[in-house]
Amino acid sequence: MSVVTISYLHIPEESLLLVRIAGHVSRAENAQALRRMGREGVFLNIDRLLIDVTEFTGSDMSTSDMHWLVSEIAHQIRHLKMDMRVSICALPDSFGFAMARVFHSFAVLTDGLEMVALHEVAEALRWLDLNADQHVYVERLHAEATVVG
Repeated sequence: MSVVTISYLHIPEESLLLVRIAGHVSRAENAQALRRMGREGVFLNIDRLLIDVTEFTGSDMSTSDMHWLVSEIAHQIRHLKMDMRVSICALPDSFGFAMARVFHSFAVLTDGLEMVALHEVAEALRWLDLNADQHVYVERLHAEATVVG
């Protein structure tokens, strides 16, 4: 089993939250990360969320757990009375892409969440109306991110 890593970077000047999930992630680890992000106020003043699951290799999360995860994110944005665009970046035919599709199936039923699953970070950034070089975001995520797990 690989080491779990959930890392995130809040970029308030761009109303953006970057999240990277790598390795095997459980519901408890997701809950820990969401609680920490909530305590740190990273959902404040963001309307764009990029989730990179290109190195996500496995999870014991059930469909119910995925529904819970989407509900928790939706609760945060409803509490803040805002809409959010979510772009999930996942490799084709990967575990991460399969989980992104499950996440998407719940997100489309949630008011205030607009979501897409894409294969390239650059494509995901463009969909979020971010035109900077993808390497800038990737480098910042690796250099400045808060790591949970």
